[in-house]
Amino acid sequence: GISLHDECIISNIILTFPKELLLYILFHEISHQYQYTKHGKNLMIKAYKELSIEDAVNELLRIESIADRLAILKLRSIIGTENIPPYRYYGCTNLEFFKNYLIYMVGMLQWRINLTAAIHT
Repeated sequence: GISLHDECIISNIILTFPKELLLYILFHEISHQYQYTKHGKNLMIKAYKELSIEDAVNELLRIESIADRLAILKLRSIIGTENIPPYRYYGCTNLEFFKNYLIYMVGMLQWRINLTAAIHT
């Protein structure tokens, strides 16, 4: 799934996942909506455009960790503590994963900017 400032986009493949994982993914993406409400729709723009790659990785990891914690808390309140999927990002030390993700997302953001400019010319 991905959470934009105005919507969550979830692949229908999660409908085949165990209910605990399905709910976890939904709550994780919805948690990002709370973050957008609190910090504004440009929550991630700073990481994509202004920060060094190292600082951007740390910012992304912080944002994802918060969404994970909120998702896990909500999931525990519904199904209890059994069968809780492991945190995806909280405590994650694979910074290379986030670095590659950010490089990819910056490229996609630039592609979208270029496409929008081409359409409007």
